[in-house]
Amino acid sequence: MPHLLAILALLAVVAYLGLSSTARNQGEFTYALDDTYIHLAVAQNLATHGTWGINPGEFSPVTSSILWPLLLALLGAATAWGVWVPLVLNLILASVVLWIADSWMKELGVGWM
Repeated sequence: MPHLLAILALLAVVAYLGLSSTARNQGEFTYALDDTYIHLAVAQNLATHGTWGINPGEFSPVTSSILWPLLLALLGAATAWGVWVPLVLNLILASVVLWIADSWMKELGVGWM
């Protein structure tokens, strides 16, 4: 049960920040850092042109991760909904981390009270 509360708190905070950020950007959702857009550009180029980089047919090692753009490309970063793929994937992975942390805490005998 504590892991569900933690996941709900995570989702509530992200929803609040996302909605307030969108409201301040004339209704357009944006990420705070350019790294997300760089990874998305590489993933879109990889999915559509088969090239690792931000320009079609031109290799460029611009990302700090190898796995993340591959995962984004596999999960549809080249689609119209591609901008949402990193957010959804991060929320899923963060929820899994919270679930695992709760399991470890239970194994260690750490309780809430």
